[in-house]
Amino acid sequence: EREYVCRVRAPEGEEDISEALIQRLGRGVELDDGPARFDSIERIGGSDSHDWFSVVVKEGRNREVRRLWESQGCQVSRLKRVRYGSQALPRLLKRGHFEELSPEAVSRLRAEMQLSEATGTLTLQPVIGQRRAAPTEFRPNPKSQQAWTGAHNEEAREFAAFDRIRDDGWRAGAG
Repeated sequence: EREYVCRVRAPEGEEDISEALIQRLGRGVELDDGPARFDSIERIGGSDSHDWFSVVVKEGRNREVRRLWESQGCQVSRLKRVRYGSQALPRLLKRGHFEELSPEAVSRLRAEMQLSEATGTLTLQPVIGQRRAAPTEFRPNPKSQQAWTGAHNEEAREFAAFDRIRDDGWRAGAG
């Protein structure tokens, strides 16, 4: 299982994401590469312009979460993986970085996966760097009249608010 939090804008002309749309994504929709669905989908917050969701997928198809939302006319403006299998990812872990697990966590993971100590080192190395998203950060051209806006500060405040929600145990029931 891969769990993500995502900030989603409603389809054009609609004010919010309807329960019917959420149920449709839970039942499954047809994508270019076959049927897909969210194994779990939960609204965890929002504002006038967008909603925050926690979603779980069991497959790992390319850009599956974004494509599921886009199939319904929605736009994903933020997406962050928060759990991979039973392992919750550190909140402040940056793209391309890693943290080593404690020996106790490695033992729990080996037991869960039914792996013996003789199987060697556990690593994600074979999959690291296989798919790398293009950078999305806007950098103004110094020779033009472009300038930074205050939007990134608002987004930072929003993520900080989300982190407080997460720290307060919105996933307390998750394994």
